[in-house]
Amino acid sequence: MFMVNLRVFLWSLLFVIPGIMKSFEYALVPYLISENPDMSTQRAFEISKKTMDGEKMRFFLLGLSFIGWTLLAVITCGLFSLFLNPYLNATFAEFYACMREKAINYGYAETDELIDYAQEHSQEYAQDDFFNK
Repeated sequence: MFMVNLRVFLWSLLFVIPGIMKSFEYALVPYLISENPDMSTQRAFEISKKTMDGEKMRFFLLGLSFIGWTLLAVITCGLFSLFLNPYLNATFAEFYACMREKAINYGYAETDELIDYAQEHSQEYAQDDFFNK
């Protein structure tokens, strides 16, 4: 009976773990869509999937690093979450900025697809030209 229960448990995990992996794989989609609303959702999923390849563990560990803060928010009945949520959102947005750099460098996305990236770097180049004159 133990082996039957064990196998049932392991097979039920099969549905949970791939779901978690896919949620990590597609974590960048909301950022991609918000940065470029004209991008198709299929293209955003494609860029996110390629960019997060090899980065899922880093993303998991980043989220796991907030476990203490989350427990503190639970202990304070959600009061601390007023401070925690903006911190979490800013941290994940910075993670996206790093992954956006990877997507450009590895050729997963073009600079015209990532509008903010192109604008940031055009300003840097303009400043470099200004100081070089």
